[in-house]
Amino acid sequence: IGLYVTYGIYGGFGDIFSKAMEHTDLRKLISLPGSGVTAASWLTSLVLSMSAILFLPRQFHIAVVENTNPRFVEKAAWLFPLYLFLINIFVIPIAFGGKMLFKEGSIAAGTYVLNLPLHFDQNLLAMFVFIGGFAAATSMVIVSVIALSIMISNNIVTPILLKSSVIKDGIVSDVSYRLLWMRRIGIMVVLLMAYGYYEAVAKDYSLISIGMISFTAVAQFAPVVIGGLYWKRATKPAAIAALIIGSCLWFYTLPLTTLCERGIISQTIIENGLWGFNFLKPDALFGLEGYDRITHGAFWSLLFNVFTFITVSLNTKPTSLEVTQADLFVDIYKYTKGKNDLEVMKREAKIDDVKKLLYRFLGEIRAQEILVSYEKLNKLSLNQTVTASADLINYAETHLTGALGAASAKAVISSIVKEEPISLEEIMDILDQTQEIVSYSKALEIKSEELEATTRQLKSANEKLKELDLLKADFITTVTHELRTPITSIKALSKILADNPQIGTDKREKYLHIIVNESERIARMINQVLDLEKIDTLNEKWEMTDVNLNEVIEQTLSGFEQTLLEKGIELKTNLINKEIIVEGNKDRLIQVIVNLVSNAIKFCSKEQGIIKVELQNINDFAVIKITDNGFGIEKKNQSLIFEKFTQVNDDSLGKPKGSGLGLFICRRIIQRHNGFLTLESESGKGAEFKIELPYIYE
Repeated sequence: IGLYVTYGIYGGFGDIFSKAMEHTDLRKLISLPGSGVTAASWLTSLVLSMSAILFLPRQFHIAVVENTNPRFVEKAAWLFPLYLFLINIFVIPIAFGGKMLFKEGSIAAGTYVLNLPLHFDQNLLAMFVFIGGFAAATSMVIVSVIALSIMISNNIVTPILLKSSVIKDGIVSDVSYRLLWMRRIGIMVVLLMAYGYYEAVAKDYSLISIGMISFTAVAQFAPVVIGGLYWKRATKPAAIAALIIGSCLWFYTLPLTTLCERGIISQTIIENGLWGFNFLKPDALFGLEGYDRITHGAFWSLLFNVFTFITVSLNTKPTSLEVTQADLFVDIYKYTKGKNDLEVMKREAKIDDVKKLLYRFLGEIRAQEILVSYEKLNKLSLNQTVTASADLINYAETHLTGALGAASAKAVISSIVKEEPISLEEIMDILDQTQEIVSYSKALEIKSEELEATTRQLKSANEKLKELDLLKADFITTVTHELRTPITSIKALSKILADNPQIGTDKREKYLHIIVNESERIARMINQVLDLEKIDTLNEKWEMTDVNLNEVIEQTLSGFEQTLLEKGIELKTNLINKEIIVEGNKDRLIQVIVNLVSNAIKFCSKEQGIIKVELQNINDFAVIKITDNGFGIEKKNQSLIFEKFTQVNDDSLGKPKGSGLGLFICRRIIQRHNGFLTLESESGKGAEFKIELPYIYE
């Protein structure tokens, strides 16, 4: 019917909603104020509906009593909300369609699903919808009355029957047949009572209003059940008191008012309050006015319910059984992880007695199925043993609970079970085992934390290894490329010289000069790779002597005179006149300065290159500054250039030549001299490398 109204009568959701918005009275229904629904009423409806989903007899029966596997709850947790969503998709379109087509008050809104197809002569569709609605209503009645009859049977009739002489004296051997008829009679009684209430009261009220009154009654279970699931301090007297107080206030504020309006009870209670006290008016209890009847009744009944539950719980002492039950409910996961061996009482019974009990209350066929299932589950034969284990007794009690109810099943089992308190020695053994388990659990927890820490360290190490592996791959690629270039050049020029013995002297000298330079280049690269292991692992023993930095710098720079001249680079020096003496290895310090000056030559400006070398003494440190006027290094890359195998690319120059080890080796050499190698640079403004070494005064 939803599809027919939305896409048959109208042109889809957009069409029906746009047309509905043209009607002022329908447009008001989109917002709470316009529809006349207050925020308090809306919130109350949500709370009562949530409670009804859990605690209505039919809901509780399907979700709990008939639920054979707790895992079904996980599926219901998403499937049931999905079902609620799907069945409500077309509610608003049908409501809007009916209100737009029928005059206000001419047809009851609850019958739109039938009157809409009839209005357009869709009789077959109307019949189909009627059959569907009738089936839904019938199934709701069936499930509801069965659930209620089982509750009445298990909690009222069966306990009385078990105390009667008919059962006690064994006059009736098969009780299951009588239980079945008791439930059938219970169904008839519930149906007759419901019909009587309808005729006397409910037929003048909408289904929604009567339903919300029922929802408010069912909501009285919410504080007790939820409190029992999460609060160990809750007690049985508190639960009973809360239910009684909450139910009395519910009856006084809701059903009583409908009975007064129907004339069954005098309306003076509504007008003047109970015994003439205005603050006891059912519609304005304790002077609270301005709310609809359902919100008003739900507020007071649940408020007193919760208050009574908490107050009585805090002022009553729980019994040992209540303490045990509270622990089982609140800490259920502690028990579901394994069997709980700690029992206050040892329960024993004869297997024949257990069988007779099951035959008597469940019938022979059903009892036999249960026993066979237990044998298969535990891989044993009950015919070979005489005494029933506690596990079998619990198994039988669980199945009897489904037929008789928890209280009656416990009473029936108690009639055949012999209970003995656990001895002190047994308790001590259990406690010893528990202590061992606790100690073992703590040890496992510590080991688990250690493993987690180790795992994190391994993960971190693994990430570093991956980074190093990438750097290594890049290094191999770089070195291979750098070695291939001079080797190719040497090979080509050597072949030219070998194949052309008559080549001119000038060309021969030129080619030989190139071969020598390329050979030295290869040697430098190989030496850098060899130096890496020695310097990085600190295995190499260096001879440390007094070194004059002035001499080191002058000696180093003299070797670059020809190169600087060829490249047109201006060299500026600013050295202190007096000697600056440091303790160090002269060759290694020369290696550092050579590398830094070479880098400066490589990266300084190609148009007018300038390199500045300075030597100063600042705060007990000898400071060497080597500055170029090249393109500089961005802040984000300044820490990277001192890492292994790392080079910074420039968009204009491309990837620089070299292995990417020079600066890393330089920093390690300076660190071995207890000094520092740092960089100051800005993009486009050159770079300044600064060496700081502790020096000796003379």
